[in-house]
Amino acid sequence: MTKRILGGIALCILALVLLGAGGAWVAIRYVERNPDSERIPWRLVARLTYDCSEIDAALEAYDDWPIETMRAIARAESKCDVSTIGDTNLTFERYGRTYGYSVGAMQVRILPGREHCDTLDVETNVSCANWIYNYQGLRAWSVWNNGRYLRYMSQEYIDNLESEPSKNSD
Repeated sequence: MTKRILGGIALCILALVLLGAGGAWVAIRYVERNPDSERIPWRLVARLTYDCSEIDAALEAYDDWPIETMRAIARAESKCDVSTIGDTNLTFERYGRTYGYSVGAMQVRILPGREHCDTLDVETNVSCANWIYNYQGLRAWSVWNNGRYLRYMSQEYIDNLESEPSKNSD
């Protein structure tokens, strides 16, 4: 067996053990699409489908935003973990209250006027994210701006972005 095939097999086994069936599927798909590759980019294994079942129904309750993109944003922001609290280094005090941190799977930033979003409730988190999307668009999420959400999008979506750049807008 060649070094490339052994490397692909090792990657599939490692992905299966560490990341489950989704990780192994990603590794197999990469090896099939890139048979001449000498090195497999390990960052590709990150293109997993995390279990987003808790937020899927909440995301689909709104028909005014790109659901697949929002699901990818949730994966990139929090791995769909509804109990995530982030951006704690961006906090500030106002009116005797701490603001600036982000909560939930969608990582909604808690700012003055968004106090009702300060909960780990899935429906509230997604509702607040939808409100933010309607006022600020996708640019409100840093993973959209830096492109990190793309790791969690389907290859078909990424191929369409390359052929039709206009789809990259809000």
